[in-house]
Amino acid sequence: MMFFVSLLCLCHTVTSQLSFLAIGDWGGQNDSQPTTSGQIAASHGMSIVASDIDAKGILLLGDNFYHHGVESNTSSRFNITFEQVYPVQSFQNLPFYVVAGNHDWKGNVQAQIEYHDFSDRWHFPELYYKLPFNFTSSTGIRRTIDIIMIDTVTLVGECVLDFPGCTLALQSIAAIENAETHWQWLSQQLNTSTADYLFVGGHFPIYSAGSDGTTPDLVSRLLPMLSLVGGHYISGHDHMHEHVAVNGVNMFVTGPGRECCYEPIKLDTVPKDAMKFMISGENGTGTSIGPTPTEIILSGFSSLTFDDSIQVKMYNQNGICLYSAPPISPRTLL
Repeated sequence: MMFFVSLLCLCHTVTSQLSFLAIGDWGGQNDSQPTTSGQIAASHGMSIVASDIDAKGILLLGDNFYHHGVESNTSSRFNITFEQVYPVQSFQNLPFYVVAGNHDWKGNVQAQIEYHDFSDRWHFPELYYKLPFNFTSSTGIRRTIDIIMIDTVTLVGECVLDFPGCTLALQSIAAIENAETHWQWLSQQLNTSTADYLFVGGHFPIYSAGSDGTTPDLVSRLLPMLSLVGGHYISGHDHMHEHVAVNGVNMFVTGPGRECCYEPIKLDTVPKDAMKFMISGENGTGTSIGPTPTEIILSGFSSLTFDDSIQVKMYNQNGICLYSAPPISPRTLL
């Protein structure tokens, strides 16, 4: 059973603004090819942007170790795929806040949680947990943020069949019980939060146009929760950048951490006019919605900056901004 993790050491207080980077689907190719050129290129761009925006942490949104996760907390993949690609000297000891993806669940996710005790930078205390932050905005207003990191495989299940045509399902009574425990925890965190800004980070998207596509159970259960409390969502899974807005909920997919990009073969699963930005296709040369890339995109990542509004930006591997979403206002609490 999972419980709320009160990470007091993570309750940072800063002034002017609070910024984070976010990246999904970053973890190399496989054990024989533990990194990719796109992943390495994105690391350089990330370090530049992290410095420019004075980032206080990085959200790792799953598929941390392709293709089958890791089996032990002493796996060499932690060093080769994570520590060496995102070196301390480039990231100034920033914390990396981790959740698991479906490929991580092909291995031993508990080993990734245990690595939390071996690295000062790898923050993965539980399968799901809450990150509370507070800061003083540029206008002198005291602001609070709750970032709730979830495990979408626990919530909605794993693939019944291999890709392509993957259908997600909870495949045992224990899995169904674990899912309901997680849903209840998530509901409690969302409904009791008094933060000005409420963001959820997970692996599977709610809506997505890519080949992995929309996650029906997240549409039917998570989206209404977020709409009710004024929350927003960021994920990976589809290897592309997307911004979808439905019922007041902004949903961002930032999954080109190791490669760009999937084809938008499931665009018809996204509500009409809900897609505000999308890049797709090999090296970003496919269909686009919003600003069209002007150069080859190997990979990419995003940033979230909290001030008197939230600014979400999406970048290519060099740290060049591809898209800046409209500012998101603080929640209105009753």
